[in-house]
Amino acid sequence: MSLKTWKREFYPEPASQHTTDTADNVDNVDNVDNVDNVDNVDNVDMLEHALKKWRGLIPANLERHGLVSRSIPQLLEERDNPRESFSVGATRCSLCARYYKDSEDQPDCEGCPLNAYQDGPCCYCSPNPYAEFMQRGDPQPMINALTECLKIEMEK
Repeated sequence: MSLKTWKREFYPEPASQHTTDTADNVDNVDNVDNVDNVDNVDNVDMLEHALKKWRGLIPANLERHGLVSRSIPQLLEERDNPRESFSVGATRCSLCARYYKDSEDQPDCEGCPLNAYQDGPCCYCSPNPYAEFMQRGDPQPMINALTECLKIEMEK
C-alpha cells in the first residue's frame, strides 16, 4: 500500500472539485490542487469530502497504507519513501477552498459550516478540533466536529 492507495480511498478528488468559489479564493490559499471551473456544490458535499479525508487520518488507516506522520501531524509520508508526502492543511480542505479568506489578525471563514459550529476559524491559535490535531495528532476531534456539521447541514 502507499500514498497513492490512501489517496484513492480517502482523497480521490482534489478539494477544489468540491467548491463553487475556488477561482475567487485561489489567491488566499497556497497551492490549491487543480483549480478549474466546477459545478455548484453544496456544504453537504464539501463536508462529506472533508470527512473522508479526516477518516483516512485514523492511525489504523495510515498504518494499512504504510503512511506515517514524522515531522508534523498534517504532513503524511510513505513509511519507506519519505519523498512521497501529502499535506492535510487548508490547501487540501474543500471547506477552506470555498470559504477561507486571509486577514491580518486571523483567517476569516465566514459562511463555513465548521467555522459556525466551533464559533471561529480553524487556526492553530484557537482552541478547536484542528488545533487539537496539530498539537496531538489526533484526527478524532475533527471527525466529530465535521460529523456534527454534516448532521446540521442535512437538517436544513
